[in-house]
Amino acid sequence: EASAARAVFLAAGAEGNPDIIDWDHHTIVGTCQQLEKRYLRLTSAPNPATVRPLPVLRKTLAFLEQKWREEGNYVYICNQFKSLRQDLTVQRIKNDLTMSVYETHARIALERADLGEYNQCQSQLKALYARLRHIAQPAAVDEFTAYRLLYLVHTRNTSGMPPLASAPAAPAIGPMVQFALAVRHAVAIGDYHAFFRLYALAPKMAPYLMDHMLERERLRAAVALVRASRP
Repeated sequence: EASAARAVFLAAGAEGNPDIIDWDHHTIVGTCQQLEKRYLRLTSAPNPATVRPLPVLRKTLAFLEQKWREEGNYVYICNQFKSLRQDLTVQRIKNDLTMSVYETHARIALERADLGEYNQCQSQLKALYARLRHIAQPAAVDEFTAYRLLYLVHTRNTSGMPPLASAPAAPAIGPMVQFALAVRHAVAIGDYHAFFRLYALAPKMAPYLMDHMLERERLRAAVALVRASRP
């Protein structure tokens, strides 16, 4: 069985391919040419005939991005992205496409307030950026590190806050992370004016994460105002 799988691997030209990580006899190379494929949980070993290879997966990402722009059907798009992620996973493909897939899915999930799906993507991105730092785009790393910090502020997970969140802003820290640190500082000291000013200026997808903090911070601001007005 292992030798047969190895033969498929070699026949597909995957030997020495940096896109194929940690080869063993369970790794497959897909042959499916369909751009769209419904997500189904795996209950047995994946069949190469139902798995899309890397060139098809690149086309699938472009196709889904266009579908999202034109139709905005989140249920469909989320299912398709999970299928796309699954095909990357079973082939152990970890490259620029993998990062783009998780980044795009994370942004779409944020737009639709699906923090569960967003968090799954964010967890994978953290590992991908660490592993593929030589090809990871600095702007994307800055962006998603900022989102991770904002999510931790939202969940009040101080134990999960990276060490840099306690450090002063420095030139090496990107503008998105500096923004997230400013939000964290405003929340930590109860500076509600600063928090709402930052919310109005929030870049990229940051407002979608800060939306989840608004009700809590408005309530805290109201309580502080009442206390301050007492004689």
